[in-house]
Amino acid sequence: MSRKELKWLKGMTPYGMRFIGLATVLLKPLMKHPHEILFVKDLTLLNHSMRPTDCTVTLQVAHMTKRDIEKTGDEDLLGITAREVATQKLVVPGSTAHRALSSKPQHFQVRVKVFEARQLLGNNIKPVVKVSIGGHQQQTRIKMGNNPFFNEVG
Repeated sequence: MSRKELKWLKGMTPYGMRFIGLATVLLKPLMKHPHEILFVKDLTLLNHSMRPTDCTVTLQVAHMTKRDIEKTGDEDLLGITAREVATQKLVVPGSTAHRALSSKPQHFQVRVKVFEARQLLGNNIKPVVKVSIGGHQQQTRIKMGNNPFFNEVG
């Protein structure tokens, strides 16, 4: 693991960070259909009291195998996956080969790319995005302004 990954795993929070909201996305539909992209549009964020806020988040989630990651390199991972899915549907419509699932524990790598936030409310805010998956937490660098552009992969 790199130092950056270790820093993210420690979950250290910078002083003065403001909580905007929390969203939970279930990945079960993605695991049922791993070659499809899970689109979540305008998911309402919750506040500390678990009540809806005025903030929403839009996500595209894709299941990437090690082979897919090696193929794409630094390209847009979701874009290449969408093309592959379209090609697979044209070539082999309706026939899928199911493998038996292993009972052994497996290690997975999760990559989340954070692009930008738009029209955040408030003055002199320092937005940051935190992603928690499987008990590990990562966060983006702190940006200034109401329309921050992150473009980070964690």
